[in-house]
Amino acid sequence: MPRLIKSGELKLEFSKVGRNEATTITGLCSAHDTQLFKEIDTELFDEDNCVHRRQLAYRSVMPELSTELENAVRANAMHYELYRADKKDPETSETVFLHLWKDWMVKSQKGYRYRRRHFDGPMENGKEPNLRHLIIEMERQVPALACSSLFSTSVTSDGDIIGATLNVVPLSVTKTIAVLSGPA
Repeated sequence: MPRLIKSGELKLEFSKVGRNEATTITGLCSAHDTQLFKEIDTELFDEDNCVHRRQLAYRSVMPELSTELENAVRANAMHYELYRADKKDPETSETVFLHLWKDWMVKSQKGYRYRRRHFDGPMENGKEPNLRHLIIEMERQVPALACSSLFSTSVTSDGDIIGATLNVVPLSVTKTIAVLSGPA
């Protein structure tokens, strides 16, 4: 979670996190997580398996909505705390946290629309998400990093995300792959 240093300036702090903790999605119950990601959770990851690649991309997209909403809730709580401490009305005052709340609400909406368009919608219609994948193999690479993220490269004229997922996956003690996935 970004930590406020001074008004308008955010500082990110990184820490080591175990693989099982890093890939846990807090926005899903156990049953739905198991149903959606069964293949990549129960089989060895196979970069040639299209189901594995799709599930890996979907897993990167899933936490965006809940993460951004959680950030918005925290910012809103901080806004209210600042004004309660000064005995002011938080409904009629602005803080940097109120602006952060708005930004995170907008981000959560964009993440939700991206997920609906490229993953949930097609699957609800009995189709597989239409994705393209670029796989970069790093042989003789000792596992040093794992990554699962959705990032925006641009936005449409309607403000929707144009983006892709990036997953860095250690496959063995000598091989790591990076999988870049995006709508076809």
